Amino acid sequence: MISTDYVALSVALVLGVFTAMRTPSVLRGHNVPLWIAHALIVVCLLLAVTPVYVVIDGMAGGSNVANLVSHLLFNLVFLFGCRQVAQSVVRPDLVHRICWRPGFALMVATSLLVAGCFVLADTPVTSMGLNLYRDDAWVVAYKAASFVYPAYCSAVLVPMLVREARSTGFPLIHGAAKGFLALGFALMIPLPAIHLLEFAAEGARAWVDVFLYTAILLVSAGPLLAFISRIRRSQGKIKLAA
Repeated sequence: MISTDYVALSVALVLGVFTAMRTPSVLRGHNVPLWIAHALIVVCLLLAVTPVYVVIDGMAGGSNVANLVSHLLFNLVFLFGCRQVAQSVVRPDLVHRICWRPGFALMVATSLLVAGCFVLADTPVTSMGLNLYRDDAWVVAYKAASFVYPAYCSAVLVPMLVREARSTGFPLIHGAAKGFLALGFALMIPLPAIHLLEFAAEGARAWVDVFLYTAILLVSAGPLLAFISRIRRSQGKIKLAA
């Protein structure tokens, strides 16, 4: 395995534990979209680990269909995850922009574009991250298109999250949670442009992993802090009741 494999596997394991921790509350009907988003991102991250990818793609025919699936699932991660973030601060207007028009239309359009670029690209042999084919213009376009909807959702949420993080009317841990979310989503916004820079500079691809994995860690830290805060509040109420 290469270094990025260890990063993806480590993040997947951390998020997997976090997802398992939230399962009891999900079974009671709480924060189901957020749980779905975390479960899907774990799948996407596992498909970013070379040995796992090679096995799964081999089962799918060995033509990199697993890569296409991971990119399409990533859109769903943002559909469910960002919807939950907007709902958590009672912003139905942001929920509408993410899940309905224009967000849903953008997700469908870019998903079709991603699938179309994948079909047009020449990727006959399994290759982790399509690294064997990064000189193919269709592959670059495919990767850039796959981050358009996540970048859109992130741009919708960042201004609200910054305001929430700076608000003095909430506990410190609440502000920290929203701050992590704001920074993580902000790092998602330039990803389509960074991919397009590959047309001019091959080294641009290295920055994609830096931005992406940092964003995933920060965005995941936000709900974790909120979860810890909720546990602390419930424990405080139990003590007061006693």
